[in-house]
Amino acid sequence: GILLEGGRGVLRFVAASDEVVGRIEQLQLRAGEGPCIRAYETASTFAIPDLATTDELPMFAPLAVGAGMRAVFSFAMRVGDITVGAYNIYRRQPGELDDEAVHAAEVLADLASTYIVSADAVERSTLLATQLRSPRAGRGPGPLGRGRRPRRRAACGSGLCDGDRSGTSRR
Repeated sequence: GILLEGGRGVLRFVAASDEVVGRIEQLQLRAGEGPCIRAYETASTFAIPDLATTDELPMFAPLAVGAGMRAVFSFAMRVGDITVGAYNIYRRQPGELDDEAVHAAEVLADLASTYIVSADAVERSTLLATQLRSPRAGRGPGPLGRGRRPRRRAACGSGLCDGDRSGTSRR
C-alpha cells in the first residue's frame, strides 16, 4: 500500500495491491498511527517482523493482524531531502525480509519517488502553460493580468488608429 503526502504533511491513501491491503492502509490513517506514517515521519525504513507480538503501534498492529497480516515493512519515499510518502510491504507470515528483498524495496521506493516528483513537475508545468495560452491570461485579475482588457487598435487608412477611420491616431 502507498500513502503520499497530500500537502502540509498530511498523508493520503493512493494505492494498494488488493482490497485487504487497501483497508489496512485506510485503518492506519484513521488510527493516526501505522507503519507508513512512521516511515514517513522518520524518513526511514520501519519494520515489524511479527505484528502479533510487537509492542509497536498498539492501535494499528491488532487491526492488521485481524485482517490477516503478520509482518510489515515500510519504506520512506524520498527524493533527496524531501519525503513524499511511504509504502508498505505486508506478509501473511511473520519473519524478516532478507537483505536482497530490502535492497530491492528501497530501490523501488527511490524510483517511485523520483517518478512521482517528476510527474508532479510535468503536471504543474503543463497547467501553467495552459494558463498562459488562455485568452484570459493577459486581461483577468491575477498574477499575469492587470484587471483590464488590452486596448484594441484597428488598421485604417495609412496607419494604425484607435477606431478613427481618418488615418490619424487618437491618444
